[in-house]
Amino acid sequence: MRFVFRVDASRRIGAGHLFRCLNLAIELKRLGNEVYFISRKYKDSFNELIKKYNFKLFEFDNFSNSVEEDAIKTNKNLIKIKKPINWLVLDNYNINYHWEKHVSSNVKKIFVIDDFVGKPHYCDLILNQNIPNFKSNTKISKNKKIHYLYGPRFALLHNNYKRLSQLKLQNSKPIKRILIYFGANDKEGFTLKAVNVICKLNRKDLFIDVVVHKNYRNLKNTSNIKVHRDLSTLSNLIYISDLAIGSCGSTSWERVCLGLKSINIIQAE
Repeated sequence: MRFVFRVDASRRIGAGHLFRCLNLAIELKRLGNEVYFISRKYKDSFNELIKKYNFKLFEFDNFSNSVEEDAIKTNKNLIKIKKPINWLVLDNYNINYHWEKHVSSNVKKIFVIDDFVGKPHYCDLILNQNIPNFKSNTKISKNKKIHYLYGPRFALLHNNYKRLSQLKLQNSKPIKRILIYFGANDKEGFTLKAVNVICKLNRKDLFIDVVVHKNYRNLKNTSNIKVHRDLSTLSNLIYISDLAIGSCGSTSWERVCLGLKSINIIQAE
């Protein structure tokens, strides 16, 4: 089968959407499917991650930020593939029902990865890895033609988590190793704030792993601080840590999967 992912990632947007798409894409490729990516070209994009895994990437500019222009340029890139496309996989908050309908003629089926409940879509499959609040005031209108996958059991995690989750033992050992990660878009500077707070404890028995973007220059390695840049997965660090401090989102489910105690800080609405 042939899959095309439409996803964007940059310092402003963050990398969470891209990472969960890559997790799915890697598995699809392993199973023998053809995988392509279509992404907007930003100056600070993370599109090099797509190339790192040797996926065919089509890039385009959209200076007007127009949803209609985005759909037109996506269609042009879909046509460039010159082969029938079984699934178009979308992970982009800016894409809407009209965008999906506009491109639908060039693909057989559309798969939407979304974090919102009640948003209208023109698609065949919707995955929402969060726990929907069905008691909220949000109107949840299900289309009988759409198949829905709701809840964290559908979270798109790196394949390492399945292996490590079978090895991880629940325990209450003292906290000695702390993992700090606030994603690729830490506009509020929570990373440095968290490190400074921990350092003020003046506990020489604590070791801190800090994961940041490759261009982050506010921290350096010390005897008890290790700075990691642009990791493809947090799984190994989550596995050996006793506590995590970070943002909500996809990484929350990664920490839950391996039973890691966490302090979560909300960064986005």
